[in-house]
Amino acid sequence: MNKTLLLSFLAAWLALAGFPAHAQGAAVGENTGTLQGRVLNERNAQYLEGVRVSIEGTGLVTLTDAEGNFRLAQVPAGAVKVLVFYTGLPREVRSIQVTAGKVTELTLALGASPKGGDVVQLAQFKVSTSREMDASALAINEQRFAPSIKQVVSTEQFGNVAEGNTAEFLKFLPGITISYTGGNARGISIDGVPSDYVPVTIDSFNLASADGGRTNRTVMADMVSINNLSRIEVLNTPTPESPASALAGSVNMVTRSSFERAKPLFQSNVYFSLRDNAKSFSKAPGARPSPTRNVYPGFDFSYSAPVNRRFGFSISAGDSTSYSAQDRSQSTWRGTGVATAGTAFPATSFTQPYLSAYRVEDQPKITARKSFASSIDFKLSDNDRVSLGFLYSSFDVQFVLHSLTFNPGAVQAGGFSSTSVRGSAGSGNVSMIHNERNRFNRTYMPSLMWKHQGPDWKADLGVAYSSATDDNHDINQGYFRAVNAIRSGLTVSFDDVTYLRPGVITVRNAAGSDVNPYLISNYALTSAASQQNATRDTQKTAYGSVSRKLPARIPVTVKVGFNLQEGVRDITDGSATYTYVGADRVASTSPVTGDDQLAPFLDPVFSQRVMPYGFSASEAPSNRKVWEHYTAQPTSFTTNATTIARNRVATSKFARERVLAPYLRSDFDFLDQRLKVVAGVRAERTEVEAQGPLTDPRRSPIGIERGAKTTKTYDQLFPSLNVSYAIRENWIGRLAAYESIGRPDYNQYAGGLTLPDTSAGDSATNRIVVNNVDINPWSARSLVLRLEHYFEGVGVVSVAAFRREVENFFGSTVRPATPEFLTAYGLDANAYGRYNVATQFNLPGTVRFEGLSFNYRQSLTFLPAWARGFEVFANGTAQRSVGDTGGNFAGYIPRSGSAGLSFTREKYNLRVNLNHRGRTRLNAVAPGASIEPGTYNWQPPSTFVDVIGEYNLRRNLSVYANLRNVTDQGATTEIYGPSTPRNARFFQTTKYGALWTFGVNWSH
Repeated sequence: MNKTLLLSFLAAWLALAGFPAHAQGAAVGENTGTLQGRVLNERNAQYLEGVRVSIEGTGLVTLTDAEGNFRLAQVPAGAVKVLVFYTGLPREVRSIQVTAGKVTELTLALGASPKGGDVVQLAQFKVSTSREMDASALAINEQRFAPSIKQVVSTEQFGNVAEGNTAEFLKFLPGITISYTGGNARGISIDGVPSDYVPVTIDSFNLASADGGRTNRTVMADMVSINNLSRIEVLNTPTPESPASALAGSVNMVTRSSFERAKPLFQSNVYFSLRDNAKSFSKAPGARPSPTRNVYPGFDFSYSAPVNRRFGFSISAGDSTSYSAQDRSQSTWRGTGVATAGTAFPATSFTQPYLSAYRVEDQPKITARKSFASSIDFKLSDNDRVSLGFLYSSFDVQFVLHSLTFNPGAVQAGGFSSTSVRGSAGSGNVSMIHNERNRFNRTYMPSLMWKHQGPDWKADLGVAYSSATDDNHDINQGYFRAVNAIRSGLTVSFDDVTYLRPGVITVRNAAGSDVNPYLISNYALTSAASQQNATRDTQKTAYGSVSRKLPARIPVTVKVGFNLQEGVRDITDGSATYTYVGADRVASTSPVTGDDQLAPFLDPVFSQRVMPYGFSASEAPSNRKVWEHYTAQPTSFTTNATTIARNRVATSKFARERVLAPYLRSDFDFLDQRLKVVAGVRAERTEVEAQGPLTDPRRSPIGIERGAKTTKTYDQLFPSLNVSYAIRENWIGRLAAYESIGRPDYNQYAGGLTLPDTSAGDSATNRIVVNNVDINPWSARSLVLRLEHYFEGVGVVSVAAFRREVENFFGSTVRPATPEFLTAYGLDANAYGRYNVATQFNLPGTVRFEGLSFNYRQSLTFLPAWARGFEVFANGTAQRSVGDTGGNFAGYIPRSGSAGLSFTREKYNLRVNLNHRGRTRLNAVAPGASIEPGTYNWQPPSTFVDVIGEYNLRRNLSVYANLRNVTDQGATTEIYGPSTPRNARFFQTTKYGALWTFGVNWSH
């Protein structure tokens, strides 16, 4: 979209926004009036959004807004019947006298009996016996009346959420799968599309996310506490307001608002949590220098207070700490994940790969989360509301990692099978790595919103600033990040190799005597390292819109608006390696001679821990003692200043991305509002500025920090169409068609430029290497069909089919340097014109993704009275890809689903939730000797099971237990081809343990 068109669009928007409509409230004829009011759920004193209010015998119908408000103009004067419907509550018919030319007020408390006249007064507040059932009703009602394919869920729908992790809540929604990092539910995937292409917002504002030096676009959902949220919206098909980067959908988290309630509500939760594999209340060695208890208390609370009809506020906060053992087992197989290599590792057949290294790892960590959110709400007039919000969360993790790697170094010819390996004499080693670090992540976001809900016009404006920082600490807190030790000259053999680990590991020295790999006196200290990397991410967002229902025979509402956003990613890394040479200034890999023994640095506390997976306790070094030794005798270590500087340059990256997006939307109602059409178009202009490392041997031996500068601008239009048709009252058919994009990783712009050594000719290791900044983002055209049936009461079942055609996947290429390319990067054609360029390009052709999904949820209220109280849900998605993605969609999830059963009684409720993720193909293994074609990394199927129970001591006081991941489902990766034996498929697994939480809920 060119600038002229953009300016014309904005001018039209401003003209429409300033068009003098008829005086508000005066657009009523002599025989009509206006009916307005609010609708309340009496059971929980919460105003209801999405209540259908209509006038019997007319085509007048509307839905309440987020604060329960409704307004119907041109209502026939005289006595009319008002029909009110909301899922899960009895249908209401109320009589009201409408006065011509005036506004009549009607307040509805659903489920209450009228008290005098025709106006229903607010009934006494009562606590519902099932918060979860009210939450289910909200979700189903929102889905039913949404103009697009959408899910809206209350944050109370699945009961108490351990640690307040929002991603743990989302994993049970239809079409949603969650990726885990370090045992934390984090990335959100929709319909199998990886989390890099799922926008996540808070109140429609972009959420900043800083993830340890990474340049991807995944938003870490676990950095937002669910305690701060009222509900979550999953938009499966976009409307013009939605970001174009929603390849398969987007997620919007809605914070609490005081005006959503009729009375103040205080909710609190005090609890303690522990892991099932660390249940002792006694102190034990772990992730801190001294022994600690692995049972931790926590709390959270929220308070919403509508002080009066003009002012209200809300506040929430939480604090939780949890322990995780993180036990890891890792196998390296020659002939699957790693190619064979000459005589050291003999070639083998595809059916007989062999184990060439094994690693066991103990990595305890302690995670502390804190959250705070507040909002202040003002009603400037009956039609205007201003909200000022602030959100903060922190994620503080202390890690210790202790690992042993058994490496034969070389394997005897003919001395191997898939279950045993004979290492060559004296060629092997055992390495010990001991890591310690502190990662501190914090996110905050102030925001300001204005909303106008007039009789003719609706408008909104919003601005927000979101900042996230991720810092890793080590030497600034008095310890090295890593201490590395080794014992070489060994003979290492494996026997009874099973899927998980070798049953027997033999370690002998050159004389044939056994060597104990668990004693640090058998190791030489080789090096220590520091890695204090920092990531900064900021997101600025501004939006605005204005809409009006136009007077016409066919009801139509026109909405125009804009969205402005700017994202900045800034990454630095201060890594340094310190090689240990001791007092004699001679490095060693054997502790037999010299002063390189690791033993003086023994950590007596951590050494008491027992290694996982059946291994013995292993002595461990203290990273703090090694750092103290360095500060006292720095000459015992050597460093390479050039290497340190080169690493700093290579990891220093910066990218700024600005998006300007005006849009136009029209909503049409046909056939007495049975047929609804939402059509529109969004225009986006994207401007990118980036800086990355410049590697130029002619100018600097270490490279030039952020010396490679790139810019990129691209425009695109994104039309969308959403159609819903009420076949019958309880049957709705939906169709959606839209276009979207998948934006490249920030590294595509900030990856830097590597130039060749001009004193040598072109070769695979001496050529121009650069990411193609002119590459186009992925482009997708999607079509979705869905049929929904709504049961009487609280229940829905739906089936859907979707097809998504994606173009412009990325491929790698080597091509000659063109004059245009050299000019774009300011390169001398005489010096660099003879070199090839290794870069990327957009793959030709289209890849089609096809899928089916279903969703069922129902409160079984039709059962006999003695059996009532059951609620069940089940959902699943299955999909396939047709065409070659070029490896771009590694991690695409073909099968996923969730199910749950809850049982509620006046005194207690029980809930079991399951989340399943099918086998997922990841990256292909690079071709090599003994590597079978069709060998891939795989994530095997996984099923998470959560169990929640709650017992009500009083109306507003209960005790509960939340057992998350009761089967201890870990994170596992396999590597195999078509002929790989079962026991040789294993690569790595990490077990985190089940998290048990016990607490008390109190509300008032």
